[in-house]
Amino acid sequence: MKSFLWMLAVCVTAVQSFAQKPAPEGRPDVKQGNITAADFSKAPYAIDSSAHAVVLMDIGDSEFTGNNQSSFDLVYTHQKRIHIIDKNGFDHATVQIPLYTSKTKEESLQSLVAYTYNLEGDKVVATKVEKSSIFIEKQNEFYKLCKFTFPNLKEGSIIEFKYKVVSPFIQNLQPWNFQDAIPTLWSEYTVGIPNVLDFLILYQGYREFDYTNQNVKNMSYRVTIDDHSYQRNSVDVNTPVTTTTWAIKNVPALKYENFTSSVSNHLQRIFFQLRTVRYDESKPIQVMNTWEQIMKDLMKDNNFGGTLSQKHDVYEQEVAPSLGKVENDLDKAMGIFRYVRNRFKSSGTGSIYLKQTIRKLGETKSGTAAEINLFLTSMLRNGGFTARPVILSTRSNGIAPDMFPILNEFNYVICLLEHDNKKYFLDASRKKMGFGRLPLAVYNGQARVVDELPLLMNLSPDSIQETSVVNVSINNTDNGTELEGSVSIDPGYYESTDIRDELDSKTDSVYFADIEKKFEPVIRIGHKSIDGLKDFESPLNIYYEFKTDLNEDVLYFNPMFSEKLKENPFKSQKREYPVEMPYVMNRRFTLNMEIPKGYSVDEMPKSEKILLNDKDGYFEYVINNNGRNIILNSRIMLAKSTFLNADYEPLRAFFGVIVKKHAEMIVFKKNK
Repeated sequence: MKSFLWMLAVCVTAVQSFAQKPAPEGRPDVKQGNITAADFSKAPYAIDSSAHAVVLMDIGDSEFTGNNQSSFDLVYTHQKRIHIIDKNGFDHATVQIPLYTSKTKEESLQSLVAYTYNLEGDKVVATKVEKSSIFIEKQNEFYKLCKFTFPNLKEGSIIEFKYKVVSPFIQNLQPWNFQDAIPTLWSEYTVGIPNVLDFLILYQGYREFDYTNQNVKNMSYRVTIDDHSYQRNSVDVNTPVTTTTWAIKNVPALKYENFTSSVSNHLQRIFFQLRTVRYDESKPIQVMNTWEQIMKDLMKDNNFGGTLSQKHDVYEQEVAPSLGKVENDLDKAMGIFRYVRNRFKSSGTGSIYLKQTIRKLGETKSGTAAEINLFLTSMLRNGGFTARPVILSTRSNGIAPDMFPILNEFNYVICLLEHDNKKYFLDASRKKMGFGRLPLAVYNGQARVVDELPLLMNLSPDSIQETSVVNVSINNTDNGTELEGSVSIDPGYYESTDIRDELDSKTDSVYFADIEKKFEPVIRIGHKSIDGLKDFESPLNIYYEFKTDLNEDVLYFNPMFSEKLKENPFKSQKREYPVEMPYVMNRRFTLNMEIPKGYSVDEMPKSEKILLNDKDGYFEYVINNNGRNIILNSRIMLAKSTFLNADYEPLRAFFGVIVKKHAEMIVFKKNK
């Protein structure tokens, strides 16, 4: 439901006008069961000859009908046909249908019919999915899940299902994905919306529709409504109904690529948000509130902000005594942060709401990221600080809308501390995250401060510059049979965090043994150290000394050592959606190497400098031989974190040059 492209450029409107187009070639026969022998011979498909399965058609329809219990019913019909080409496509033969439920109402599944079709000789044989093999299980308090798997599945089978879901929840107008994890030959969705229901329609994706059609006709509904006087009345509603059909053909599979925040951000799809309901000429019923109203409600909600400003015993009894003597207020704030970070165990992301009270959290010392950071906010307020929650959507959850207040798009809470005219973003749910630091997952665009004035805060990956510096020095030993050297590495903050995590599961010795394996030529590491492992506010410093033998007539030496980029991270020839890196990159490497005693330089890489799109990036590889020493300075710099798909080819070529240059060797030959 969230799209990078939508945030940038997609036009979002509540009423969309379409020019009618004739249905293009490729629309399948939608009659269920109309499968012929010729349908089995069409693989491999031109859209993707390597596909393990292909969606032949995917067709949905949503319409509203009158209801005697809760205004309208929403009727959703879904039909899908898939050609399973080989056994690697068998996963697509398991279907899951979510059914929403509340304490008083629930969605119902009706008229589910599903078949597996196989070609036996020249006959098409159908095997039905029996009712006994259809299971409905409870997922949580809001959802049930209907599950079934197609029987008699073979390589080459065609599977097809069709079902109807009737929902009393008019706000649950089904979204539609025009794209799948496998290629789709035809995808079509039709929605009929009575004009008394005002829906916001949001589009996401990079392709134009191959077919659009819209018509309006008057319809009459008999519905039951609440007139706010605790009376339920049946009324006749006469209203125009706008029915729109969207269709796309030959949609390629949406595949995960490196440097993608959430692949769902780039799915070709359409979705809906109910804004108002107006049954007659009276004032419309507001369904989607303003940000200001939503924030007021959140601040009063006892499962979110209602208890944050209250005095809590846990602060006086546990937090305050743990602080000891502090020099100033900032040290006090840091002490409160460390108390929560060091003592609490995170159970993951989950909802933005509290499932435990602040008091209970103080006892259990365990909760979701939202619970831990709401507890942190409460403790900072108890300590006399100005602290407020900030809601956001993590990168894996997708981009949350900043224009429209749709709370269920948010899945994470952090804390904003304001002190001495400075703002500090805090996340105490990560054990190795320092004060004023946030995990990369939360840098996903806009976040909202929960306050009377719900300010937008920009948490962009472009705001993070990850700088790493590696210095290598190599000299001859006195005996002339070895080279000795030292390596000093100052990794960036987030690379340091990854190394800290790595060292949770291995010793320093194993870590440095892994470094030894990456070297060309073979080295032996001697003295070594890693400084700053427990200083989570700062990056690490890694230092080691090494020796390598000089016992060959020809020495092949890679001057980039273990810092070389071995392969291009962008392998695909084309990319349909943007490259989303987690930060802005700045990597520097220097080498100062004495030419080995008794050897001469036979071959050496040439210097090279290239720009990426003039100003988006820079790579330099400057190497010199002064007769005694070889000096190399190399740098990879990217000026931004996100590259649109139009920039993919130059970005891929840019990294291709780097990989090639980093692979080049210095060749030393022993003097005769």
